[in-house]
Amino acid sequence: MVEAEIDGTATTASLPNPGRMQEILIPGTRLQCLPGPEGAKHPWRVVGVLDRPTPGSALYLDTGGTNRVAAHAINTKQIPALADYALDRREVRVPGTRSRIDFLLRHRTSGDPLFLEVKSCTLFTGRWAMFPDAITERGTRHVRELAELAGSGATRFSDAPRSIAAAILVVVHHTGPDCFLPDYHADLDFSRTLYALRDTVRVIAFGVRWNQEMQLDGYRPDITVPWRVLPPLLEDRGSYLVLLRMDRERTLTIGALGDVHFLPGFYLYVGSAMRNLSARVARHRRDGRKRPHWHIDYLRESTTFVDSYAIREPWRRETDIVATLRPLAAGDVPGFGASDSPLPSHLLYFRNDPRPTEAFQKEILRLRRYGPDRLLKEHKRRGETPSDDP
Repeated sequence: MVEAEIDGTATTASLPNPGRMQEILIPGTRLQCLPGPEGAKHPWRVVGVLDRPTPGSALYLDTGGTNRVAAHAINTKQIPALADYALDRREVRVPGTRSRIDFLLRHRTSGDPLFLEVKSCTLFTGRWAMFPDAITERGTRHVRELAELAGSGATRFSDAPRSIAAAILVVVHHTGPDCFLPDYHADLDFSRTLYALRDTVRVIAFGVRWNQEMQLDGYRPDITVPWRVLPPLLEDRGSYLVLLRMDRERTLTIGALGDVHFLPGFYLYVGSAMRNLSARVARHRRDGRKRPHWHIDYLRESTTFVDSYAIREPWRRETDIVATLRPLAAGDVPGFGASDSPLPSHLLYFRNDPRPTEAFQKEILRLRRYGPDRLLKEHKRRGETPSDDP
């Protein structure tokens, strides 16, 4: 549900998209809305946002409508990798499961089947398009089921056994990016699964552009998937950010740091974990008593967990991250988390929640693309084709 103002009146609108979209739904964003169905809980329905990702363009958010976009592109042969296939049927039940795959295609000459799952991608940073922006257990399950289908050697949809192909079509709602990767920052399990099964389940990324009337205004069929850069990014190590809320003014004893005065507001801690990063963030997320070890543990006992951000990469970069985000903060807590750092603090203070600000979201995206940008340059410097499998 989205709270919106339409023609000067506060109202609500349904949003048919399960993503987090923190970098998109900033207060003040202009929405493209349609009237909701008669009798619906919300009088409006969000179709997309205007002036995103660039002024004068639009960003399509209707996940269900993305399947119609995919069907149109397949039928008009806009996707080179699928040009030899025709749409056979939609919403096909996976044999032996309760799941459904979006499309069954058939080769126009041989009739061989291709099971195709469609994903809607609205997360972009620099040259990169990434999916998902939140954990998707359903998406991971679909990848595994597609792999099982592709390896079964026969299908009940044909009279005689034929080889089965399986693919995922990522519809990227922007024609700026030229590379796609699974978002290993947001969902490590999905990313590892997709990488492990890349030889069985082909990943096809296809860009589309929208105008302000929410009409298709162009395509980008040449988005590559540079698998070579991914292995170092799947090792569950790197840096992390933890956002906490302090509800009132307090003085707390922070281990050897001693008594520290805290104002009410939001505190952003930047740390690193060169192994088991997910477990480290989970520790900070948990409520309840635990033996304090780091400065953040003492603070965590008197604050509310708000959010966290993983920045998975094979380098220690927490000092760079603090330096990048420091200009956005109202201050810091001297000495906090900085015993082995050249910086005076690794705990930044914000009077208000920094997440609904465009500046904060842009910096998070910029920090998260550092790893693939650096690795892509290294592969190209060595004369390697990053889209080839290792």
